[in-house]
Amino acid sequence: MPMSRRDALKLAGATALASATPVLPAAESPGRRLLILGGTSFLGPQLTQRALGAGWSVTHFNRGRRAPEGVPGVETLIGDRDGKLDALEGGRWDAVIDTSGYVPRHVRLSAELLAPAVGRYVFISSISVYAGFSKPNDESSPVGRLESDTIEEVSGETYGPLKALCEQAAEKAMPGRTCVIRPGLIVGPMDRSGRFTYWPVRVQKGGEVLAPDAPDVVSWSISLPLRNLAVPAQCHPVSALRTTCDPAQALLRYSRVTSRIGIAR
Repeated sequence: MPMSRRDALKLAGATALASATPVLPAAESPGRRLLILGGTSFLGPQLTQRALGAGWSVTHFNRGRRAPEGVPGVETLIGDRDGKLDALEGGRWDAVIDTSGYVPRHVRLSAELLAPAVGRYVFISSISVYAGFSKPNDESSPVGRLESDTIEEVSGETYGPLKALCEQAAEKAMPGRTCVIRPGLIVGPMDRSGRFTYWPVRVQKGGEVLAPDAPDVVSWSISLPLRNLAVPAQCHPVSALRTTCDPAQALLRYSRVTSRIGIAR
C-alpha cells in the first residue's frame, strides 16, 4: 500500500540516522576522556570511532560478551549494570554516554556512582517516551507511565515509559549535568532491525519523494559534553534523518523535513 503524505510526515518526524560521516574536528577535544556504557553494539562502535578520531581517550564499560578481547585503542572495563559496577570505581571522565540504559534502577546505580567522577552525562533515550503522537511533541510533552515502578521487563508496551524513568534517574543523580537525546529510529551500520527498509526501496523506485533530514546523532552526542548545558534535564528530540546509505546517499541528504524533492531514476 502506498504511503500517504500524512504517514510520510509522521515517519519523517520520527526518524534519525547515525551517519558515518565525520564532522567533529579533533581540535575540539584534546585530552578529553569519554566513558561509553556499552560501546560494542550498534551505536557504540560508531560513537567510539568518532570519539577516537576527534582525540578523545575512550573507555568502554560492558559485560565483555561481544568483544571479549576488547577494542583496539580503547580501555575496557568489565562489569554489569545490574549491580556489578566495581570496575568503574576510582575512574574519572569528562563525559559519559549511556547507550545501554533501559531499566531505571540500572541507570540510577551507574549515574549515582559516576556523579562525582564525570562532568556530563549524555543519555540516549527515545521518542517512545512520549505518551502520544496525536500532535507534535517537545521537551514539555507528557511521557508514558507504568502501572508500577517495580516493572523492569522491557517490552513493546514498557520500553518508552521505562526510558522516561531512566531519563529521570540520570537527571536526579546529576542535576543540571544530564543531557537527554530522544531519537526516533537510529539506523546505520550494525543495525539489524531492518526498520530503514522503506527509504532505500522507495528511492529506488524514483519519482517524487518526501525526504527528511537531521543532525548526525553520533557526532552530536559526542559534541554535547563540550557545550554549556545549563538547563536541567535538557532534552534534545532528534526528529528527522540524514543518511549516507546507498542508494539514498545523494538523494536524501540535506533535504528538509517538510520539503518534497524530485528524484530521477
